[in-house]
Amino acid sequence: MQYSVKLLVAALLALSPAAHPALREFALAQVAPVFSLPETVPSGTELSIQSSPNLGFAAEALKQEFEAAYEGTEVGVEVTNSDEAIAALVDGDVDLAAIGRPLTEEEQAQNLNTVALERAKIAIIIGPDNPFEGNLTFEQFARMFRGEITDWSEVGGEPGPIRFVDRPEDSDTRRSLSQYEVFRGAPFETGATADPVAEDDTAAVIQALNDDGISYAIAPHVIDQPAVTIVPMHQTLPDDPRYPYSQPRYFVYSGEPSPAVAAFLGYATSPEGLAAFTAAQVAEVADVTEGVTAPEDPVAEETPASAAPADAGAEADPGAVAPVPAETDPVVADNDGGFAWWWLLLPLAALGGLAWLLGRGRRTMSPDAETAVIPPSSAEPIVPPPTAEHPVPPAVEPTVAATPAVAPPPLLV
Repeated sequence: MQYSVKLLVAALLALSPAAHPALREFALAQVAPVFSLPETVPSGTELSIQSSPNLGFAAEALKQEFEAAYEGTEVGVEVTNSDEAIAALVDGDVDLAAIGRPLTEEEQAQNLNTVALERAKIAIIIGPDNPFEGNLTFEQFARMFRGEITDWSEVGGEPGPIRFVDRPEDSDTRRSLSQYEVFRGAPFETGATADPVAEDDTAAVIQALNDDGISYAIAPHVIDQPAVTIVPMHQTLPDDPRYPYSQPRYFVYSGEPSPAVAAFLGYATSPEGLAAFTAAQVAEVADVTEGVTAPEDPVAEETPASAAPADAGAEADPGAVAPVPAETDPVVADNDGGFAWWWLLLPLAALGGLAWLLGRGRRTMSPDAETAVIPPSSAEPIVPPPTAEHPVPPAVEPTVAATPAVAPPPLLV
């Protein structure tokens, strides 16, 4: 009976045309299936995955661990890009897509379901030889992206042209940035200062920075990289829970999950699967490090990271190399598979939680809020609360029609 009440309430919320997009996502998440770690998987079980480069290491690691845990199973992994992976999934050519961006509205309408693995912060980066030592506002970075700010002196740096080292248009990280309100006031296009790399490769981005470039990358890939300086946003670094920019990573399946899909997702979201995912992240960082050659340093590839030039570390803000704690970056609402313990609480507090949830949705976000900011949904990303010294520009704050900005309801944790 409790589940029926929860299902009814969630369905009504999801179908209501007045429902806030984040509230609708939350409601739908309450009736999504929970994947459990299977005790056994039939020998001969086969599964195919297409992955974007952002999840290539993770998909391969999970494949190997799944096959080792369940004898006689076979998982095929092909690395393409998110668009091709989703197209193959819709056409029925693969069982799972592994992507590093939110689904588009068109994709959501095709009976696709997501299981979130994690949400990683997106760092703003410059080269260690870049003399810029300040921080940026959301609006300044967006204007740099569009080529409206062309000189470092316009943001408090030494005079000199800005080169925006961009990623390909199909980059998951790039498309995650496009979801933020500050980028929606104008076409999501770079300007004359853009200097794009040919492939969505963080090592290539780092190599292209030199002393005048600025770009962006998944934070764990560049934290502790001697060839990178991380630029604070509103004096906030990616290891701060208020830091806004982040990128989700999902497994996506179509319709009702097959037994093979359910088994794999149950493993992927189990402690065993999460351990494999963590190991894959370490491999991702190592791959970036290996691909980076410090400018004008022909022996950089032979130099251990611990013996990196001292000036690289001196350029960086001390907080820029702090590890990003996973606990401070909650996953988005549709990540049911990795945190099944929600379901022990939700049925007992469905109606009370709903009343609290709706009450929260009516309250505006206080500029003096001391609580950590919840990572934004794909529909309307949230920015961290402004500080007295660095107020958040109005253009950055998400809006709904002509009403004041309202923070989507927090997740129940």
